[in-house]
Amino acid sequence: QMTEVEQLSRCIVCFYADGLEFARMAARSVRGILEYTRYVSVGLLAHDEATEEVVVSGVPAPLRTRLVTRILSRAPHFVDWNPTQYKLDIVRFLEEGMGMYDTIFWMDADTLVFGDLSPFLLRFLNSPANFYLVADHANYDPDFQLNWKAQHGNAAPLIPQACFMGFKAEVCRQFLREWEHLWEEWITPSPFANHPDPRPHFSGSSFCIEQYTLGVALADFCGGRFEEEVLLFERQMVPINEGARRVPAARTSMSQSMMSLPRLMAAHAGMGTSRATSISRMVSGMVGSYWLHEDSTMIDKFGDAFYHVYHEQYDAACKWFEEQQKQTETAAVQ
Repeated sequence: QMTEVEQLSRCIVCFYADGLEFARMAARSVRGILEYTRYVSVGLLAHDEATEEVVVSGVPAPLRTRLVTRILSRAPHFVDWNPTQYKLDIVRFLEEGMGMYDTIFWMDADTLVFGDLSPFLLRFLNSPANFYLVADHANYDPDFQLNWKAQHGNAAPLIPQACFMGFKAEVCRQFLREWEHLWEEWITPSPFANHPDPRPHFSGSSFCIEQYTLGVALADFCGGRFEEEVLLFERQMVPINEGARRVPAARTSMSQSMMSLPRLMAAHAGMGTSRATSISRMVSGMVGSYWLHEDSTMIDKFGDAFYHVYHEQYDAACKWFEEQQKQTETAAVQ
């Protein structure tokens, strides 16, 4: 049995950077992981050498021994589609790693690392599960759930969010191929041409096709072993705007969706209510006991180690983050 040091040494957390803005974001998170989390490697998929240089130059030289970079050299997976598709290329670190990695993680560039990821990663490394995921917000949208049931019958009991994902090496290659095939089917010749939009009331629904297809691919791949194959982690929602207030979940429509989730999942997926309840419990940690007031600007907190920030909120979140760090440092001195 491997030690924790050996386990962490055989995993890699991967990013993609394209252009100055996302290179700046990636550089901050890459440095954060390398500074806070020992032994783990970090992989960078860079659009070009200039982007690579921005990220690498932001990492202190002693830490670069654990940074593995690759320039994109392959044709796009999908023509005229956004760069989210390049997360499929994390498989390169397995193909070119000569068996160095047992586990591979994907992490969005618009993240802020503030602590050691080791406990968060080891939870998955020590699990028999092959997938490490978080439930997407769409799972708590009643309209989406009803549309999904009507359109897809027994498909996906869960839509994951793709901001952070973990895969065991033995399943990663095959799973990514199956996900890519479904993704292409959903966007060719145009988004929702072959499958109706399950969330037409949401303006960004086409951007979420990667997550809809991720959920379908996951259900197909796991079959009846979903609970054994998938390990979910919790999401905490944190308000960053001054004056934002938290309200009890019982007072929100979100809580109504949470309470109805087992029934929705059972009806949608054709599974027994007890199994649907079991899976919904896996998801229930997504927002905890509080939801944020609609006037709040929120970010997601994962594993007491990092935040996920939607990129349009990134600068505001960085300002809030730096203020929080100053307050922590001041309190420590006192």
